[in-house]
Amino acid sequence: MQSSSRTALAAAALLAAVSLRAAAVGAGSAAPAAAGDTLTFKLDYQSKSELNFGGLVKGKKGPAQGFGGNEDNESAPQKIRVTIKGELVQTLVSVDPAQPVIAVRLDKAAVKFFTEGEQDVDQANLLAAGLGKTALLSLDARGRITGVRFDAAATADVQLAERAILSLLQFVLPEGGATAAKWETKEQEPNGEYTARYTRSGLAKAGVQLFKKKKLAFAEDAPSEGPHDITIKKQIKSKGALSFKFDTAKARVSGVSGGEVQTVLLNDRAVGKADVKIKLTFKRAGKAGEALAELTARAAAGKAVPLKTIEDKQATEAAIEQNELKDLNADQVFAELAKVEAEGGEEQPVYLKLKALFFVHPEAAAKAGALLGKAKADGPTVRALSGSLGTVGNAESQAALAAAAKARPPDDSALAAILPAMGELTKPLPVAEDALRSLALAPGEGDGASTARLALGTMSATIGKSEPARAQKIVADLAAMFDKSQSEEVRRQLLLALGNSSSPDALPTLKKGAADKSSILREAAVKALGQSSSPEAEALIKAAANDPDEHVKKAAADALANRKK
Repeated sequence: MQSSSRTALAAAALLAAVSLRAAAVGAGSAAPAAAGDTLTFKLDYQSKSELNFGGLVKGKKGPAQGFGGNEDNESAPQKIRVTIKGELVQTLVSVDPAQPVIAVRLDKAAVKFFTEGEQDVDQANLLAAGLGKTALLSLDARGRITGVRFDAAATADVQLAERAILSLLQFVLPEGGATAAKWETKEQEPNGEYTARYTRSGLAKAGVQLFKKKKLAFAEDAPSEGPHDITIKKQIKSKGALSFKFDTAKARVSGVSGGEVQTVLLNDRAVGKADVKIKLTFKRAGKAGEALAELTARAAAGKAVPLKTIEDKQATEAAIEQNELKDLNADQVFAELAKVEAEGGEEQPVYLKLKALFFVHPEAAAKAGALLGKAKADGPTVRALSGSLGTVGNAESQAALAAAAKARPPDDSALAAILPAMGELTKPLPVAEDALRSLALAPGEGDGASTARLALGTMSATIGKSEPARAQKIVADLAAMFDKSQSEEVRRQLLLALGNSSSPDALPTLKKGAADKSSILREAAVKALGQSSSPEAEALIKAAANDPDEHVKKAAADALANRKK
């Protein structure tokens, strides 16, 4: 959570925007702000965060019941604590009423960083050094942040943190700048857009107005699909409030205090929680001097980015998988797999670690392929490796599956796990297709060849829209093999494989099968037609309902009831 610290530095930049519009809250005769004006605040920032993706990954209750783990989710949360103290300096760079620009930095930074209760001095020093870098904020006429220009050295984590705390301290005035006792605004933070309510809450002392800011609700984004086509629905829940003190005589914010507890839910399961407290106290006003020219030049260059981040699905899943893997290396994960193979026990925990390993360290998939090619056919190694490699599905994982399939004899029972994992790849590459083809288009009748044919048909359906030429070639080759084969069993398998393709190009062959003199082939053809949504397929199924063979009739009845609409 190195990002938490840098966040605080940018926070008070928003205070200048409030100062610029003092008239909106009754500043009256205060002197107008000028470019180069600086305000310095004493900063005390604290952040406690917990992260636990266990429940989301395992598909069980997980941390939705709390962040401590339970019988359904053995993983404990990752806990991080950050404290930051220093002098927060803001400089007014542009006084354009339509779009003022503010620069901020943190002087005399004192940072403490703790992970799992242990202090990380190196990380704290890196944060303290980075806090002195200046960030530039663009605001609209009401004080809403419209963009941030980060320092060139700011990392992605630093930028994310700055965005997070900026949203905490963003002060947006009422529409039209009129004085109001209560108003609501639309604002942004890294997790999305939210509605904030501001309330005039009285006087702290003579000439000092109090305002309370509270986040009411986050806009719900449409569910999205992650890299593995897993639908992800994100929700944010916020509790807490901030109190702003505004000195109407001097037309500036004199202090901010309060905090927020924010919970992030993915698919209705809590995966993250942050408890942030901040206190800012005005110390002095001044002038920027020669630094103003450099800040003005920076404000005119580069592109400002919004507070709301564009979600990187790959990065999100990488964070999930890294949280599952923690500090384990490949040798340690494979050792756990070997222990389960030798002694038995729960397979799910090691499966999840393998999946995380191949996602975070794809180079480890090569060793997995070698193990998969020779492990006991009905053992946990075959099941866990086939499932994890197939779920991750990156190039290295697909190559490992292909290598394992080729290393096995055609009728090896381990292929019953390996080949379906290849057929169900969400983005199958030619290396996986070629491995299936080598078995599927061979003349054998055994289980390995049969499974390869079914998997190849499924693969064709997967790539039908994204790579139609590849899909059509698979269907054409399966159909050609059907025409040439003299084996009833092979032809039956091919009809089912063509059904898995759900391709209109398969209909001519399925029509042949439905009219064949063999009731075994007619039954297979009708089952395959049940996976087609075409009117022609429906007509063929209805005709089969009057077939003299009872098995064909039943297949027709089932197909009509279950076929794709």
